[in-house]
Amino acid sequence: MSRQLLRYVLLLFSVSFVAQAHDFFLFPSKFRMTLGDSLKIFIHVSDSFPGTPQNWNPERVVRFLHIAPAKVYDLTAISPVDSPHAALILPTQGGTHIFALGWKARLIEMRPEQFLHYLQSEGLDHIIELRKQRGETEKTGRERYSRYVKTLVQVGDTGPGHFNKVIRQKIEIVPLVNPYSLKPGDSIVVQVLFDGKPLQNSLISATYPGFTDRPDTYDQAVRTGKDGQASFVLRHQGPWLIRVVHMLPLENSPEADWESFWASLTFEVKKK
Repeated sequence: MSRQLLRYVLLLFSVSFVAQAHDFFLFPSKFRMTLGDSLKIFIHVSDSFPGTPQNWNPERVVRFLHIAPAKVYDLTAISPVDSPHAALILPTQGGTHIFALGWKARLIEMRPEQFLHYLQSEGLDHIIELRKQRGETEKTGRERYSRYVKTLVQVGDTGPGHFNKVIRQKIEIVPLVNPYSLKPGDSIVVQVLFDGKPLQNSLISATYPGFTDRPDTYDQAVRTGKDGQASFVLRHQGPWLIRVVHMLPLENSPEADWESFWASLTFEVKKK
């Protein structure tokens, strides 16, 4: 493919990306399960939560971990099953389990006005200001983006588990309380880490199915504090998504000027 044709394809794709900037998250076949049952971990890519499953592509997997209460399993080379493709898991221990996926980076280009809208919607004010300082407001947005996603699954009753274990993803959302001990109306505190350090003043959002059909709209959105922490009221039973995007200038790259890092966490809140 010629460079000119590739540029055209990227710009064409960016129209739909900005119109419907999509979230990427893990969604298990069951958030709560009985020991001995099998579990499927699906990938969802959608502009609203929970969306529908997409095929699990082993070529895009950088790292896939299963953090069980007593052991960590590296499932990076796992073969997907069924259609849509999913990872099939057979937990052998009760408690809270973490499944964490790193997804290979991709490139995208956006027209200046589209890139600005995207930055505004994600609360990336520091990038907007930096583009102004550099005189790049009218420049095409060339971005490399990667995904770091986690889901929590409860096997059996609430018990042992490393729900708050830091697994050193590039960007990571860490719950500071086990969501499987919470009910509707309770609050959950999470911490956002980037390169293992608290990420402050980042816009982080949370939502649940049925909140709205509007694309890229969330029940709650707050800024992280100096400690990288944020709090959300879990006002609805069922699945929840918490997500955040961080962006930095990309130096000395011939293909992109900016690099973004997307993180998400999914779990379920039980009935009262």
